[in-house]
Amino acid sequence: MKKGILLLFVAVISLSTFAQQKEQYQKTAEKVVKTFTEVCALDADQQKALLPIMEAKQKELFAAREKFAGDKEGLKTAIKEIGPKYWKQIKDVVGKENTDKMSQYWKEVNSKKK
Repeated sequence: MKKGILLLFVAVISLSTFAQQKEQYQKTAEKVVKTFTEVCALDADQQKALLPIMEAKQKELFAAREKFAGDKEGLKTAIKEIGPKYWKQIKDVVGKENTDKMSQYWKEVNSKKK
């Protein structure tokens, strides 16, 4: 009986721990918001407003990566459709100057990768 109760207790604790873990797209969105904050010196209100937009964008990007797992061209097309969809919302939150800063930052980062 004691083993059954202990096993049930461990199962409940394990399930609640797994339920509290964040999805990968949420972690990525938080990382992107952190980068925005570092590069553009966003205030707390801007960060708070930007996070749900980034989470929605990253969720859609992750779904596209799964859908087009073996199709690079299909993935590129999906990314080109998803990006502009959220860009206006991002610009409304952080401003044109900051979106320009981030565009320049991402260009520099991507040029270093090549």
